[in-house]
Amino acid sequence: MAAAVPVDAVIVAGIDLDRLRGSAIYGRLPAAVTQALGPYAGASRMVAAWDSQGLLILARGDFQLAPAGATLVSPHLAIGGADDSVRAAMGRYRSPGGTRSGVLGYGMESLGTAPLWIAMRGGTALPFTGNAVNLARLLRLVEYAGIAVKPDRAAEFRIRADAATADAAQRFEESLRAFFSLAAVGETHRPDLAALLEVARVERKGRVVTATLQVPAEKVGDAIAALVP
Repeated sequence: MAAAVPVDAVIVAGIDLDRLRGSAIYGRLPAAVTQALGPYAGASRMVAAWDSQGLLILARGDFQLAPAGATLVSPHLAIGGADDSVRAAMGRYRSPGGTRSGVLGYGMESLGTAPLWIAMRGGTALPFTGNAVNLARLLRLVEYAGIAVKPDRAAEFRIRADAATADAAQRFEESLRAFFSLAAVGETHRPDLAALLEVARVERKGRVVTATLQVPAEKVGDAIAALVP
């Protein structure tokens, strides 16, 4: 699947569906997420990538038929997206060895042990709207950033960002603390969720900033909506 990801992708998500389906948080994910995963019931792993052409979905599993809206490249790989994007991905898959996506490499190296992770390339336009525009502004300070979710009885949200300089990392750290504070203020009608956001642990070491947030399984959907509305 890695070979098929667009080189110029700016957002890449990796999903280990086998692990995620067996976790306590799966049934608590936002409806939009579970609906998007619905056609890929036969998949064990997925990679979703967004570039200037739109969203591309790569799914690995055992498929008897192509998932709705997708094309079977083999009995074990389905690709969904716009026709041009699918054709380009099939070409990359069948002729591997070219340049690989930088944001995919970052996600796999820095976040890939989690069953659900999203990596983003900083300093570029991102397809966010509403309050999430504040998150897009924040990402302009770094080269790459991402979030990994490790499910258990409680889900651990781990954010990581890599900046070009220590000064840029410090600005990101300060802005991230403010982002959590504003998100908490926006959840005053749900004081239990606001309290979780307020105690997010933010740390910086050199050019790398990390943040950790522990969320009970039943609050995972609310936390995702608060962080990325």
